[in-house]
Amino acid sequence: MQDNLPIFITRPEPDATISAKKWQATGLNASAFPLMEFCLIPNILPLNIKFNAVVFTSKNAIRALEMIGLTNELKSILVFCVGANCANFATNLGFSNVKSADGNVDDLVKLLANNKRHIKEGILYPRAKNISKDLKTRCKPIGLDIVDFIIYNLQPIDLPKEIII
Repeated sequence: MQDNLPIFITRPEPDATISAKKWQATGLNASAFPLMEFCLIPNILPLNIKFNAVVFTSKNAIRALEMIGLTNELKSILVFCVGANCANFATNLGFSNVKSADGNVDDLVKLLANNKRHIKEGILYPRAKNISKDLKTRCKPIGLDIVDFIIYNLQPIDLPKEIII
């Protein structure tokens, strides 16, 4: 194996640069090369929805809520996160009651089911327009009401012609 082969971090910014710097600190030749761009979808939280918990499957959802000024209203309610990275991000922004599934969406559904007694109303789910796993459908059989709140999208970035092979 060749030493110092380039590693391209293709996550959206700012995570691409953050990850590249972490890899560079270990001596690897890492570069941020995002293939998707975060785009806020300005949305207003409907007044008639009821929830007493929030679920995050991405740091981007937390960023989007912060961009539209909703994080302060939600910082004291119960928060469920798919993984430790997302949970740490929420905690660092001041969310005070954060639980992490430390895994994937299936682990998150188990965490929600195990905490069902604490969820008296619906669960707000700020999310991307396009998702890979349907949390709402997965939670329906266990009697949890997931309230979708589409707040951002990840759009493909047009690559310069000179780098397309």
